[in-house]
Amino acid sequence: THCISSAASDVYKRQMLETVEINYCSSATPAQLLQLAQNCRHLKVLMLSNTIFYSDEVVIRLAERCPKLQTLTLLGYECETDLVLTDAALLALSENCSQLEELDVYGDFEITEAVVEKLIQQCKKLRKLELCAKTVMFEDTVLGVPVVVNRYDDGIFEHIIHIDR
Repeated sequence: THCISSAASDVYKRQMLETVEINYCSSATPAQLLQLAQNCRHLKVLMLSNTIFYSDEVVIRLAERCPKLQTLTLLGYECETDLVLTDAALLALSENCSQLEELDVYGDFEITEAVVEKLIQQCKKLRKLELCAKTVMFEDTVLGVPVVVNRYDDGIFEHIIHIDR
């Protein structure tokens, strides 16, 4: 696992880099992540866990810069401000990342079912969509696909959609 920093600048030179996993890297910034994405356009797997904060802007720019993404995981951000992902972030993924197979995001959301439907329709390879949030976002089904909603002790609701194609 590489923590983004000036010391890891050699990673930027690896134009063919396909997988990046960053865990527990509190010193990284969104600008560094976007620089990595800019220089690693062949990224297929990006997994961020308890590290860089993300927002609509970061997810939109990632989608634009990394069109080959197959797996995007954004788990647990630590930030003093409340960051919310909206329809704009999912729209950017649906419009730019047609190879997306798995999307797993933990955070606050202001998204509509219509945009989730668009993501499922446009990302023809999408098999798994997992969204963890503080509220229930969907009931029963999305596009006729069953939604499994699990409630955890900490009050977080996990929404899992498995798409059979």
